[in-house]
Amino acid sequence: MYSNGFRKKLSEQNPNYSINPHFLTGFADAESSFVLSITKNLFVLEQIKNFLGVGKIYVTNVGSEYRVFSIKGLKVVLDHFDKFPLISQKYGDYFLFKQAYQLLINREHLTPLGLRKIISIKASINNGLSEPLKKAFSDVTFAIRPRKENIYISNPQ
Repeated sequence: MYSNGFRKKLSEQNPNYSINPHFLTGFADAESSFVLSITKNLFVLEQIKNFLGVGKIYVTNVGSEYRVFSIKGLKVVLDHFDKFPLISQKYGDYFLFKQAYQLLINREHLTPLGLRKIISIKASINNGLSEPLKKAFSDVTFAIRPRKENIYISNPQ
């Protein structure tokens, strides 16, 4: 995804570079998970945070992570990926994450059925369920992941 020329273009030496929404989608397609945790170059994460206007960057001794936790912030992120869709199989994670978000918005997670739906979704995205959740919900069925078909990249620039 990166070439040496691109790294020079998007670097601290070029503070006037403005992040492109297609770049953000491609970066997320390659490097994110729908916990929206990305551990990469701090400068790139700062550009993404500034572009979206939500979230926080956490710097540790291992690297940097950009995270979005608030319902309002997640809406901004989801709106971005609705407008600039993911093109890889990560779209399945996004689609399921958005379903879980809707369950939270509709307060369905407060019901036993809604909670089971969220657990089913969690089992199907990223790394699945933690060991304690696997034990607590051993009979959970996986949510159906949509497959991304007819992949097309449109960039007007």
